[in-house]
Amino acid sequence: MLSLFPTFIAGCLGGAKEEQASNQGPSEEEVVVPSASPQGAAYSFSVNGAEITLYHDDVNQNGIFESHAEKLTLQVGDAFCTYGEEKYKQFHERFHLPDFNQLSIARWHSAHQALFLQPASSDDESALESLREFCLHHKVNFYEAVSLSLKIKTQTKGDRLNALAIVSLLMSIQKQGDGDFYSAKNVAGEMENKWFIDEVLAKISEGKLGVYSAALEQMGFTLVQFEYRPSNNAIKIDTNLTIDVTQPSTTFSLLHELYHFFQDLRKMHLSVQDLEKSAYVKGAEYALYEAGLTTESALDDYISHIYNRKGFSFDLQIAALNLAYYNRKGDAPKVKEWSEELDRLLSVQYILEPLLKPKRDALDNLVFKDAAACYLADTCTRKIQEAIEDRDTAYKQFVKFLESDNGREVNKTTMESIILQALGSWYYLIDLKWVVGRYKENLIRDEKESRLRTRDESVTITGIDRKHPDFIEMMTTLAAHKPAANYLWIFSGVE
Repeated sequence: MLSLFPTFIAGCLGGAKEEQASNQGPSEEEVVVPSASPQGAAYSFSVNGAEITLYHDDVNQNGIFESHAEKLTLQVGDAFCTYGEEKYKQFHERFHLPDFNQLSIARWHSAHQALFLQPASSDDESALESLREFCLHHKVNFYEAVSLSLKIKTQTKGDRLNALAIVSLLMSIQKQGDGDFYSAKNVAGEMENKWFIDEVLAKISEGKLGVYSAALEQMGFTLVQFEYRPSNNAIKIDTNLTIDVTQPSTTFSLLHELYHFFQDLRKMHLSVQDLEKSAYVKGAEYALYEAGLTTESALDDYISHIYNRKGFSFDLQIAALNLAYYNRKGDAPKVKEWSEELDRLLSVQYILEPLLKPKRDALDNLVFKDAAACYLADTCTRKIQEAIEDRDTAYKQFVKFLESDNGREVNKTTMESIILQALGSWYYLIDLKWVVGRYKENLIRDEKESRLRTRDESVTITGIDRKHPDFIEMMTTLAAHKPAANYLWIFSGVE
């Protein structure tokens, strides 16, 4: 997603955190002194604070460790063991090291040290080995991927792992054959996906992309993992995440952000809404090809498995998947249906939510106060009815103004005032109904002292949740008005 309104941020491996790990070297009883000095070239590195050295006795002189003919000695602190021994297996599991058989020890060590300028953790080692295996599976040269990833601007070892994940994913797509995402043609018969992947990799090789970790906030209904910043051509990645390129929802989001980078490179003159929409669809197209989804039932099963829900849902990725699927099938009615759904969700996510967010605390506090007063006075039914009437009046004024000729002359300040009046009165209503319901469940009227007492002190009453059906209905209804959506996108302040 692009960086929006004030600052907005669109499954992973365990995070490779920049922290000092405890020393996990051998205990005294683990120390085994070799009868002779280890033979071969020595390669030293650090994991979890333990100093580790590999000694490769390269009998075949090809740089590759071949366990059937050569000896590999592992030193951890003062302990020594050789490949295949029980003690070696224990260290291998403790530090999450790769199986070095048939591996070029020198090349692996060089890549390892280039990526981990700071001491690595066992989680870092797991992430690195997962990416090496991903490259092997997709016929990508791991060392070429490492070399290219080092041209991405980064700050931490976690950033460098994420940069490697990005390059590995892009290079794996480049290896695809006919009938896959890379070779697919758009409606104009152009290989746009090939242009996209090739150009992004080319610009990475020129050092044009940055990858940095940052604390990203949830935006609307989406737990944000990534955010593309056009101001410095950088992808921000949540500090708690290390990219897992085997997770479909993650690669969807990653391709989405990389497509924003491509849009930026191509200087595509599209509205912000169309830039976002095309990026979501591009991520969805990749997911469809990667999962081999060719039938409606397969798509439904995929959504149920990956997103744990089916059909229409308040989720941009799900709407984009359906739109991309029916686009490929040439089903015009379904394309129209899901295109409108995606438009609504984009308006909610990027316009309505940002407008409401700074007002929510004040509205919640007002609701808590009014709900307590009416509940104590036993006038909640009347209070809710008044809120319904206020909502209906504000909503009618909102629709009438936007769909009138006068609405076309509106400026940003007036526009925000109109939408906030409708949004605020509607939110007040659903929040009031929600809080009153919670009061009925958790509060007791003390008639004698004219006050409310809590049944259970451990219960905390909060405002209505974003995923509550009433909240979703409010947002989708307001976003469904095309004149409103058009004005909102124009005045969104998005750059």
